[in-house]
Amino acid sequence: MNPVNPRTLVLFAVGAIIVGWLLWSTANQMYFAPRAEHLDRIEQLQSRVAEYRRTLDLQPRQQSQVASIVERTLGHDVESVDHRLRSRLNRIAEEAGLDGASINTSNPAARGTPAQRRFGRRGLEGELREKIDFVEVEATIVGEGTFEQIVELTDRIETEPWIKRIHEVRLNPRGNGERFNMTLRLVTIYLPDRPTEPAPAEPYDEARMARFAALVGQNPFRIPPPPAPEPEPEIVRPADPTPAADPPFPYQEWVVTGVAESRHGHEVWLRNRRSGETRRLGTGDALRELTFTAARDDRAEFEHDEERFLVAVGRNLNDRTPLSR
Repeated sequence: MNPVNPRTLVLFAVGAIIVGWLLWSTANQMYFAPRAEHLDRIEQLQSRVAEYRRTLDLQPRQQSQVASIVERTLGHDVESVDHRLRSRLNRIAEEAGLDGASINTSNPAARGTPAQRRFGRRGLEGELREKIDFVEVEATIVGEGTFEQIVELTDRIETEPWIKRIHEVRLNPRGNGERFNMTLRLVTIYLPDRPTEPAPAEPYDEARMARFAALVGQNPFRIPPPPAPEPEPEIVRPADPTPAADPPFPYQEWVVTGVAESRHGHEVWLRNRRSGETRRLGTGDALRELTFTAARDDRAEFEHDEERFLVAVGRNLNDRTPLSR
């Protein structure tokens, strides 16, 4: 038997490799590559179908959320929103007692979708890309009033049912904090082509101002008065055989402006509405015969001659609610 020529083996191996490569190249071009491309396309379409189904599932909830926003707007066009915004702010300023109040509104600013980059520029996606989501309308209130009136004005605006965001409240105190020039800037929104009938304004609950009694009573813009001068030495006079009884202490002039609980214990703030003098009492401190013992929510507890009673924030020390022992 003749031995196999090594050159023949090499040529045979090279030929087998070339044939294998040609077969694989043909199979890949005609089957494997198109199959992988189709599988990738199917996966993309399935992903889009799943996303579309999720969108359909969320649609009722999203429509309900949009409807709840529309109900809290002042209209669906700039004319109606501007008119209602001015009317309501004028009413609030008048009810709060602001002097010389004026209301100004700025040009509306349209806001598009924040997902603009996700949409194409043609067809339905192009329409969604350019669609306006909502329009902002800014308003400014300028006027003059006391610190309490400005706090009430701000709280009245916050309780209004329509959507709003207060951007700025700027105060310029005059007369040692007795009066202020005020500028308040806010913004509201409306959804174009979404008709709505604004909810009527509810009467303002005056009791809400009790929450701000401590802030209003202290008035951080007021410079405290200088300390009282030393009293003149008393002239000792002969005792009257029938001395007149001392007048009762004017507890009705002292108003509870706030109560609190801190790491130092319970505290109560008092203000004399006649003189403007303020006092802060801790647990066990006394104002004449009254001893402060505890704070209960928005009420202060005092004790006098073994009798205990409560005084609510905003009430004077003669307006008492007895406590049973």
